Amino acid sequence: MGASDDPEYPDSLLTFGYSADNDSLLVTIDTASGVMTLKSDLAYLGTVELIVTVSDPRAASATDTVTVTVDSHVSVGDNTETNLPNRFSLEQNYPNPFNSSTLIQFDIPQYCQVELSIYNLLGQRVRTLVEGQRPAGSHRVIWDGRNNGGLPVATGIYLYRLQVDDQIKTKKMLLLK
Repeated sequence: MGASDDPEYPDSLLTFGYSADNDSLLVTIDTASGVMTLKSDLAYLGTVELIVTVSDPRAASATDTVTVTVDSHVSVGDNTETNLPNRFSLEQNYPNPFNSSTLIQFDIPQYCQVELSIYNLLGQRVRTLVEGQRPAGSHRVIWDGRNNGGLPVATGIYLYRLQVDDQIKTKKMLLLK
């Protein structure tokens, strides 16, 4: 999102507002500075679209849309004990069967190249959920039942395939509408 600047009024006199397509993020706006802070619950992974509006006392306004994707969580603390997984694993999605979205969890023991994709029973890739380097740990991804083009896929059985370096694991899931 670009910065909003009103040469006639200081930020403290501007009105900041937002709307979101779901309530998964906690949004706070410091009206004195115009700084927006976003926080999510540790259980939330997914995408939220925010529409941010800034208005001045004369009702002139500017609106911008921001898409926020939460694909992992980082916490900072003084805990020196680590609970990193010692093996590569792919869990059964939950819920299964599912209607609108499902959670897929996997563990990797070290920083490595990861690809998590969804396939139909014809072997065609319908969605790539994760592609790239990931740190060691437990990872959670939500699939919203849409393909790479953003369109809903049909009811049926789908395979989700996790490739971590040269290891591959595949599991089945059922989408019901």
